[in-house]
Amino acid sequence: MATNGTVEILERLEGEIQDIKKMLERLETMLIGEEEISEEERKELEERIKEAKNGDTVSLEEFLRDLNVQS
Repeated sequence: MATNGTVEILERLEGEIQDIKKMLERLETMLIGEEEISEEERKELEERIKEAKNGDTVSLEEFLRDLNVQS
């Protein structure tokens, strides 16, 4: 039986999964060439990957917000 805290966590995770799916669709679009990726956006993605490899990550909301601002 799930507690309120568990349900809350599961709902939050479900939202984050949907956000990740949207981000992956955007990246896939860029990779297959349907949309041009700017040099600045490419550098930003590379920097975020380096940070993630070092354990320095940002929130998913911040990442998606930044992508939407640059679009």
